[in-house]
Amino acid sequence: MQLKRFVPSEVCLACSGCCRFAEAQSPWAAFFLYDEIRRLTQENLVPSCLFVSPDASTGRGAWIHLVEKEGRFLCPCLDTDRHTCRIYSYRPFDCRLYPFLLVWEDNKIFLAVDEKCPYTQKQGASAAFTEHVAYLTQLFSGSQGALFLRTHPDIVQDYPSEYRVLHVLPEA
Repeated sequence: MQLKRFVPSEVCLACSGCCRFAEAQSPWAAFFLYDEIRRLTQENLVPSCLFVSPDASTGRGAWIHLVEKEGRFLCPCLDTDRHTCRIYSYRPFDCRLYPFLLVWEDNKIFLAVDEKCPYTQKQGASAAFTEHVAYLTQLFSGSQGALFLRTHPDIVQDYPSEYRVLHVLPEA
């Protein structure tokens, strides 16, 4: 599914906030859809051993194994020397959607935002933010978005409460 970008790529690539986690199995780590894993592994961009149990029989995705470095756990696609993503042009839906999240809470799907994102902290009250929220709400409320959510239910996550709910989405 194609998404309009909210955070400009030059801002995203210059940030040192994402892709770094306090624990090895962080709920904030990127989730890769099965087709994304297949493409990355077939093109030898990411070895399949870095994914936590993708299930080819069901087409379900998986989280990527985080690697420990200096007491932090990092996405292995992060180039820490250059502060860039090695697969930026192939990054998963989860990363392309960020700082927005699809959250499973109280048996409902919500569009939410991670307010720890520095760009969101600056732009969270802007017209551009409001417009992007409206775009995402419309996208996931429409037939294409509903089909995507039905086809990829694992993309909706149960995150810790460090986000702000923006809208409830219709059942997929």
